Amino acid sequence: MDIQPDYNAAMAARHNLTISLARELAGSEITSITVAPGAMLVDSVKNLILGMAKQNNWGDTWDEIEKNAPLSS
Repeated sequence: MDIQPDYNAAMAARHNLTISLARELAGSEITSITVAPGAMLVDSVKNLILGMAKQNNWGDTWDEIEKNAPLSS
């Protein structure tokens, strides 16, 4: 599986910013939250999925991958 340090660093920074703001705003009646839209099909995610599909025999096309890849719940 590919390692994506840039993506992981960005997610950690987003989380840390939310926590820092929440602590700073404690008692002010302002809430700090993070809204994550879910996975987005950027090139790095597409390449990761294509690599996983090859390793797991899910198929070569998006239609095959969508039918054969396990869904997370």
